[in-house]
Amino acid sequence: MKILFLDIDGVLNTDRHPTGNLLHEHDPQLVRNVQSLVRNHTFKVVLSSAWRLYHTLEEMLEIWKDHGWVDVPLIGKTPRTQEMC
Repeated sequence: MKILFLDIDGVLNTDRHPTGNLLHEHDPQLVRNVQSLVRNHTFKVVLSSAWRLYHTLEEMLEIWKDHGWVDVPLIGKTPRTQEMC
C-alpha cells in the first residue's frame, strides 16, 4: 500500500491564492495537483497536518468535497505527540 502523508498549509493552500486566506481556502490548482497524484499513483491519504488537531476525518472530507475533491482515500491521521507516549 502506498501512503501519502498530507500536510495542508503550503501544499493545498498558499498565500498565492487570490483570497490570501491561508486558513480556509484551498487553491483549486493545488487541490487538482494532489488529487491527480493520489489517483494516478493509487495512494491512500493520511492527514499529517496541524489541521488534524482541529478537524475530524469526516470534516476534512467535507472540506475537500467543497473544494471539488470528492473521492479522497483518507485512511487516518497521524497521532498527537502525547498520544505516542
